[in-house]
Amino acid sequence: ALVDDDETFLHVTFGQMETCLNAMEVRHEISLFTDPDQFRETFKTRCLDIVFLDIFFPEENGMELAKEIRAVNEKCQIVFLTVSTDYAEHGKGANAANYLVKPLREETLGPVLVDCLTRLKKDESQYVAVRNGPEVLQLNAGDIVYIEMKGRYVNVYGDKGPLVVRFGKLA
Repeated sequence: ALVDDDETFLHVTFGQMETCLNAMEVRHEISLFTDPDQFRETFKTRCLDIVFLDIFFPEENGMELAKEIRAVNEKCQIVFLTVSTDYAEHGKGANAANYLVKPLREETLGPVLVDCLTRLKKDESQYVAVRNGPEVLQLNAGDIVYIEMKGRYVNVYGDKGPLVVRFGKLA
């Protein structure tokens, strides 16, 4: 996801990311957000791997939003975006993967994407994303003992009982 209140920057950066990810032959989907609240709502229902997040919004601080992301998903790679390097030290508090100064260049963006993807790859085998109604849960693979289908219900069980029970097909 790209979260920034500057639409021009979003679209330019989107193009740069598309170029980098296509060159790396990485399957991807990039969502753009100009409104932190809209991003928040989407983040509740989708498992996002990498978030490029502006620090300065008219009525909000991106650092606080990063803490919210971290509270829900500690594996999500957060890359802060800003025109000022003054907040670089604060980014460490949210366990940011990186800190980029605008405007971005593909030579800078590419290595940051590679780094984020490498970190995600290390954790890939340890987690399973499971849709539970409108939300996506990230379950530790080691906690799953077995998965059972009964009719149209999918049950994911751990040592102490059901982790997820949902209606729908197993995908």
